[in-house]
Amino acid sequence: MIKETVMHPALPGELTQAHIADLHRRADQDRTAYHARRARRADHRDAAAARRSPVLPRVRALLTGRTPRSAN
Repeated sequence: MIKETVMHPALPGELTQAHIADLHRRADQDRTAYHARRARRADHRDAAAARRSPVLPRVRALLTGRTPRSAN
């Protein structure tokens, strides 16, 4: 035999508070993940820039007849 139970009057308010707290936790996690992704992208950009040879713009400038500064 299944017995029905009635929700306690304070329970809907507590559920709402728990839901709002969960939304805040998710927002914090999303914010943290967003900043972590941006930091990883910045690290990759910095690493790629460090790997680039400073000679390449000069060679490109010699081949195109431009000055190295305008070749970038």
